[in-house]
Amino acid sequence: MILLNNNFLKGVRTMKNQKKLFILSIASYLLFSLSCFLTICLSSSIPYLLIGALSCLFIAALFHLLGKKGRHNNFYFVSIVLTNLISGVSVGCYLYLEEHKLSLLEFLISLGIFLLLCTVLLVLHMKVVAKRNAMILSCGALLVAFIPCIYLWVSNGIYLYAFLSFSLIMNFFYNLSYVLQHKENSTLLRDFSFGSFGAFFIVTYLVLVLITDGDALELLDSVDVSTNSKNKNTISM
Repeated sequence: MILLNNNFLKGVRTMKNQKKLFILSIASYLLFSLSCFLTICLSSSIPYLLIGALSCLFIAALFHLLGKKGRHNNFYFVSIVLTNLISGVSVGCYLYLEEHKLSLLEFLISLGIFLLLCTVLLVLHMKVVAKRNAMILSCGALLVAFIPCIYLWVSNGIYLYAFLSFSLIMNFFYNLSYVLQHKENSTLLRDFSFGSFGAFFIVTYLVLVLITDGDALELLDSVDVSTNSKNKNTISM
C-alpha cells in the first residue's frame, strides 16, 4: 500500500513538472525569438550585442553554478533567461548577415508550429511512463519535423525554414528536460538550465559553420587531432 502511494505521488510530481516545463519551454522560446528580432533590428549595434552576449554567457554560467536546491534554486532562472537570450543573438546575427528580416507572419507561423510540438511532447511524456520510450518517441516527433525544415531551407533558401530549424534545435534540448523528469531526484530548473546551455552551444556552433562557409568545422578536426596525439603520447609512455 505504501509502495502504491509512493508511485502515485511520484506520478503526480512528474506530471506537475511536465506542465511546468511546457510553460517554461514556451516562455524560453519567446525570449529566444524576441532576442533574435531585436538583434536584427539593432544591426548597427551588433559588435556591442556580441560583447553583451559574451558577458551574459559568463553571468549565466556563474548563476548556474551557484544554483542549488532550496534557497538558491531560483538562480537557475537567471541562467535560463540569459542563455535563451544569447541564443537569439546568435540566430539574429546569422539572419542579419543573410540580409533577411523575419516578418510578423513568419514569426506567428513558427510560434504556432512550436506550440503544436510542445503540446505533442507534453502529451507523449504524460502518457508514456518508461523513460526510454518517452525519449525515443519525443525525439522521433522532433526529427519528423526537423528533416523537412532542413530540406526546404537548403533546397528553397527560404529563411522561415532556417528559423524553424533553429527553433527545433532549441525544442530538442527543452525536450531532454522532460525526459529527465522520469528520473528520481531530478531538479526541474537545473535540468532546463543545462538544456538551455546545450541549445546555445549547438545553435551558435551551427551559425559559425554557416557564416564561415564550413571553416568552423575545422575546430572539431583540430580537437580530434590534438586528442588523438595526446592519447598516443600517453600510450607510448
